[in-house]
Amino acid sequence: MRLTNGKSIQGIALLLLLTGFVAVKVQMSSIIQPGQPFRFFFNQSSPMAVGSAAGWLAYGLGLLYWPRGLDRPFRIAGVVLVFAGLAKALTYPFSHSSAFGAMTPLLNTPTLVFLFALAALLCLTLGKPKHQWPYEALSPRAFWGTALAVVAFCVLNIVISSVFTETGRRFSLETYGNLAHQLAYSLCWLLYSIGLLVVGIKWNTSKVRWAALVLMVGTAFKIFFMDLWRLGQLYRVASFIGLAAVLILVSFLYQRFMTGKDEEEKQRA
Repeated sequence: MRLTNGKSIQGIALLLLLTGFVAVKVQMSSIIQPGQPFRFFFNQSSPMAVGSAAGWLAYGLGLLYWPRGLDRPFRIAGVVLVFAGLAKALTYPFSHSSAFGAMTPLLNTPTLVFLFALAALLCLTLGKPKHQWPYEALSPRAFWGTALAVVAFCVLNIVISSVFTETGRRFSLETYGNLAHQLAYSLCWLLYSIGLLVVGIKWNTSKVRWAALVLMVGTAFKIFFMDLWRLGQLYRVASFIGLAAVLILVSFLYQRFMTGKDEEEKQRA
């Protein structure tokens, strides 16, 4: 009887959760886009798409960080909603490319949603309490850390491209032959890979370090074969020197901090 009552209570709670989520969506639609037809998933107006992404993220975080007492299905629903919100936020610049291209770079509501998403993932990655984590076989730090790395890289490229998008042009990741745009990609990828390498060294995680090195090598090839050959002779020489200095510094850091640890990991394996 207790089991039956427990399942009934859980079913009622899940129904209330779903009802509350739909109610929030309807209320947001009436506030953000009054007079327009309500659509739950697709064909939303630009403001509604941004608000929907932020709302899904916030709702999912609420389920994950709710105090003890929620069952595992609620935590799983929180994880799903967080990723649904991330997907909506990252696809917004492409699904509403005209509206996003017309916005002032950096100073716009989608950028605020991106910052909110990154802050949420950072909190989930560094968070100490584990009662909100529904997957015992997975490490929450590794799971959310991977999501943070992927989302941060996507946001980085979106922000770079938005800065170089001409006024009135639809947003796109294409450089259209703009050398400054191409170099901005390369420079930011290189800085990102260095940051990723530092995180891998600090957390002593070989997979993170390998991902950083792969990205770094790929960026170096892009710089060498695509970017530098379009520069003048003097700028090309200076760029070669700068790139070589960065790669030497990275090599020094890796050998200084990680050579002994990598050998220990091989011996343990």
